[in-house]
Amino acid sequence: MDFTSAFKSEIFRPLVSLAIPGFLTVSPYIIITGYYIPVVRSFWDEHPSAFVAIVVTCMLAAGLILENIGTFIEDQWDGLLISKDESHLETWRAYLKLELNYEIVWQRYLRILLTWMKFELSMVPALTSLWIGLLWINCLYKIWSVIGFILISIFIFVLICYLLKESYKSARNLARVRKLIVEAIKAKPISKTETESP
Repeated sequence: MDFTSAFKSEIFRPLVSLAIPGFLTVSPYIIITGYYIPVVRSFWDEHPSAFVAIVVTCMLAAGLILENIGTFIEDQWDGLLISKDESHLETWRAYLKLELNYEIVWQRYLRILLTWMKFELSMVPALTSLWIGLLWINCLYKIWSVIGFILISIFIFVLICYLLKESYKSARNLARVRKLIVEAIKAKPISKTETESP
């Protein structure tokens, strides 16, 4: 099975960058809502299909909000990239102006990188929200000991730091690939016939 083929699917990107972070954000608060509003639990038992539909809608809505928060983080990375490479913004604008009737290999790679970066950026606020929800649940139900919750907190914090670092690397790689595409097109405009497979 070709693992990268999954990334080409238009369904995969929303699944990764919206649904998973949205699920992590919403899931603890479903339990919290059930604790404070018993009618939510009875609705869950009596109408499971409708409840799942509501949860999925909330997940996707949360995913979209998280993506917006991730865009704010991405803007910070762009600021760092501009400070390291003054042509960063110029390259980005040149890339946006390209008119292509074909696809080159770099563009497929660019989409994969973009999917991962969106996932990494959305996961940072999602994990923060998850941690707050887990803390709240632990206050209500005393699931973990103090040491157990500290260990969970350390794990989440390390994961957040890792994802922030990786999202910056992804932003840097995206900038590098866009620059390569712009340079390649400027150096030798590729005709459509050159890209067609024999």
